[in-house]
Amino acid sequence: MSYIYVEESDLAWAAQQGLVAPNEATALWPALVKRTQGRGNLNLAQVAFYAGSLLIIGALSWFMTVVWASSEFLFFLALAYSAVFGAGGVKLWFDGQAQYGVPQAVGGLFVTIAVAVAPIATYAAQRYFNEWPISGGILIELTLVAGGALAFYFIRFPFLTAPIAAGLYGMSTVDLSQAIWHHPSVTQICLLSFAFGLAMDAVAFGIDRQKFKQDYGFWLYLFGTASSFGALTWLFGIGSALLGPYNCGYAIFSALYISLVVFGSLGEAAFVLWLTNDLFYDSWSYPFVLTAVGLLIIFIGIQVQKYISNQTEAAQQKEAAEAASAQPYQPLYTSDAKEMQFMPAHYMPLHMQAPPQPFFFAMPAAAPVVAQAKTEDV
Repeated sequence: MSYIYVEESDLAWAAQQGLVAPNEATALWPALVKRTQGRGNLNLAQVAFYAGSLLIIGALSWFMTVVWASSEFLFFLALAYSAVFGAGGVKLWFDGQAQYGVPQAVGGLFVTIAVAVAPIATYAAQRYFNEWPISGGILIELTLVAGGALAFYFIRFPFLTAPIAAGLYGMSTVDLSQAIWHHPSVTQICLLSFAFGLAMDAVAFGIDRQKFKQDYGFWLYLFGTASSFGALTWLFGIGSALLGPYNCGYAIFSALYISLVVFGSLGEAAFVLWLTNDLFYDSWSYPFVLTAVGLLIIFIGIQVQKYISNQTEAAQQKEAAEAASAQPYQPLYTSDAKEMQFMPAHYMPLHMQAPPQPFFFAMPAAAPVVAQAKTEDV
């Protein structure tokens, strides 16, 4: 799928060139703005949405395992978070824009949070029962992949492919090798990770070939390439002559495919973590504080996007009103009567106007009445 960057001035240029009508260009821009609200555009609202979501995921995935020692409490808390954010995300995805004015992307991010939190319940259950398979993290990663695939089946949100790709990447590094060989060597781990990464890239390429409206292959490209090139780095070693060329290729690939909104969101989330670390890190309330801060950032992003949409719509309406007032109505004179059937009569040329009805046409109908009146008088 190919992309181009379009500004409002481009539509004005197209109207000046006669490619589209001016009124069509005026109506097209707000429609495009509304259509692309859920996509990964680099703006303040999108960065706020993703940064808030990353804070909530981080609060429950990392800090919960550090702060809370009770496996039972962690299990039920993870299930509660997953259920609340999952139900809220589904509601906002289908009805948020129409009922609450909330962008559809917020609903998709809430569902992504629910998927990302679900493996914590698996981890808490494993810790409570002290049941660890040969590959300790493979059940957690399978939960992540299965939950993401199930959610993506019903809600086609591009960011939902991120937990799927992350789970596949985690399996490809160590856990899948341990499940197959029990005690794999470094070469076996690297070869399996390289093959797994190539398979993820192939799937992402096949998705791009389908020409979907959304970019569903980005995260598979990212984690698949990280898996394959990371495996090659470990396999050949730092002193290999091949290390420079393929890492340069990886850098070029990253520059082409990695979206700026990802780094903007990570930077904002890291800044908030730095602010709250000294105050709440060792406190039991730290995960809840981060969750509240994440929700606050998402709320601010919603308000920013509403403000931008309202300002854009108001500006478009003002331009349309000014254009209409600057061009007064000018009647079009033509000899074709069919084209002037809705034109007022005083705008028509004289040869097209119907002649006035003479007074004597009404005389036959009025004559008997007058004669009857005279007879009664006599």
